[in-house]
This record gives sequence, C-alpha cells and structure tokens, in this order.
Amino acid sequence: MGKKAEWTEWFDRDDERGSGDWEKLTDLHKAFPERLCSNPLDIEAETLDGIPANMTGEVFSKFDRNYGFVCLNKEQVDGICHNYRVRFLCGKLVRPQASISIDTLSNCSILELADEPQGWTFGDRIVVASTDYSMHQAEEFNILPCPSCTRNQIKVEGKPTYLHIGEEVDGVDMRAEVGLLTRNILIRGEMEPTCYGNEACKFFSFDTFGGHLKAERGFLAVHVEGVELKHMGQQSMGHYPVHFHMNGDVDEKGGYDPPTYVKDLSIHHTFSRCVTVHGTNGLLVKNVVGYDALGHCFFTEDGPEERNTFDHCLGLLVKASTLLPSDRDSKMCRDITNGAYPGYVAKPRQDCR
Repeated sequence: MGKKAEWTEWFDRDDERGSGDWEKLTDLHKAFPERLCSNPLDIEAETLDGIPANMTGEVFSKFDRNYGFVCLNKEQVDGICHNYRVRFLCGKLVRPQASISIDTLSNCSILELADEPQGWTFGDRIVVASTDYSMHQAEEFNILPCPSCTRNQIKVEGKPTYLHIGEEVDGVDMRAEVGLLTRNILIRGEMEPTCYGNEACKFFSFDTFGGHLKAERGFLAVHVEGVELKHMGQQSMGHYPVHFHMNGDVDEKGGYDPPTYVKDLSIHHTFSRCVTVHGTNGLLVKNVVGYDALGHCFFTEDGPEERNTFDHCLGLLVKASTLLPSDRDSKMCRDITNGAYPGYVAKPRQDCR
C-alpha cells in the first residue's frame, strides 16, 4: 500500500509580539514532538482568522517547508505582523487519535467524565475544550444514547479532530473541560447571512448584531437559570448577552432576598462578551459556560464592583473584539482610532495588550 500525504493540524507556537512571529520547524518539533513529521513535503501559513499568508500583503523573512515560517515586524510597512499559524504536509498519517475515544468500531466516541453529568441527555450538544496551545482546538459534539455507558460516561457522535488530554500528567491535571451547551430554554438572536451596516464589517464577515438581556436599576427580582443564549450581544457598547447595568447592591445588602443570580447558563456563539457586571455588587454567577465569544467573556466593567462571585464558570474560545483596546487584536488596534488625539498612530504592542 502506497504512502499517503496528509496535512497536519494548525500550529501557533508564537505570536507577533517581540521581533515578529516565529514558527520555526525545529521549535515546533520540540513543542509537538509526536505530531510533526521530520521532512515535510509542503508548508501553509494563514492568520488566525483564516486569511492565507500570501493574501495579507506582508513580507516574510522565511516561508520554507524545511525551515518554517518567520514574519519580522521591522520588515512591515506598519511595523507589525499579523499572528500566523502554520501546518505541514507529511508523507504519513500524523493526526493523533484522541485519548477520550475508546470506541473505535463506529463513528462515535465515549468520553470518560470526572463527574457524573447531571441532566445531560440524548440530543444535547457539548463542547470539549482544547488542551493544546491553540484555543481553536475546542470541538463540539452531539450526545448519543448509550445504554452500556457507566454513570460517568457519555457517547458522542463523531471522532475528535484534535488530541484532548484526559489524564493527569506529572501531577498536573491536564484533563479537558467539557461544557454542556444545550439548556431547557433557548434565547437566540435572529441573524442575517452576512455582516451589514456598521464599522465591525471591516473585521468580521458575519452578522454581529445579536440580541441582549439587560437588567437595570430598580428591578424587583432577577433570577436567570437553565437558559441557553446563542447569537447574543452586539459590537457596540452596552449590548451584551447578559448585562447587569448600574444596579448597585443586588444581594441582601440591597434588600434582595434571595440574592440576585444567574446560574446554569450556556452563552455561546455570541458577539460581545458573555456576562457583563457594571456598577453592580453582590451578584452570583454560577455554573455558566461561555464559549465562542468576542471580547472578554466574564467582565466587570469599571473596577469598583464588589462582592460579585463567579463560581464554577468555564470560558473558552474567546476571540478579539473591537470595543476596548484590551479586546482588540493588532489589526483592530491599527485601524480603530476613533476618539484618539489628533495625529494618533496606534502602536499595537503597547496600546492593545
């Protein structure tokens, strides 16, 4: 049987901070010794947004299958490279089999969970976190019926694309987090097929104008539980999937009994954060999964907020957003100068980090 060539997964060992983005083959071999071949047949590079390297207009110091990929900041017109990832074409099968998979005879996998999954059922959707350097290796699966599974096992449809570590390594718990996305109540924004009508379209090809849930001062009681929020939030200030805005004390100190809470939520595929707490004290945020969001997922806005508790929450695949300098990637930092002083030229390495 002849040897087949196959592309590896994408690797992103370095970023543009410092002198530039260095994705050298020797360094990648050290970081990922079991997942790269010794003599690649080809190399590809792209930005984290999926733009091929040769379409960015940037200059590359090295772009060679035997050396790797190097973009130097000093060689760019604007003084900084994009953040790139690379993959290699190898002459043998290099994709690892996920450690969570013990069913190799059918198109499904069995996950061994540390805790019994209370209330998870056939048809629900879950996300398994990345256990690698790239957050983009998080994967979603649908739960299948499994009469033979133990109380701590679930069967899911399909095979993992990436390796997800399922054990402790040298005393360090490296196991992938698993989050339930499906909940009893679904609140979902109605989306258009493409981006439209605002400045965000310079950075996103998809519609970023979702719904939002906002609690403002003077409410009698707010208790949100068992809700799935999808396609929520907007790329504009003050419009977030769950937003407590200038409420003051919302626990016993403010006269709320029982205290205000949001718990057992999933907030995913959203367009501006997950839970924002602004000018609000004593809020309980518990058992919340925040996944695939733009901008800081769990966010206390001004800093003086007090007694807010984030208990057993999971945030993963949190991507760049336009709203604040600390949300932005280098391209957003260069292009967004509204409200800056006249003649301002962004320096991404110091302004947006």
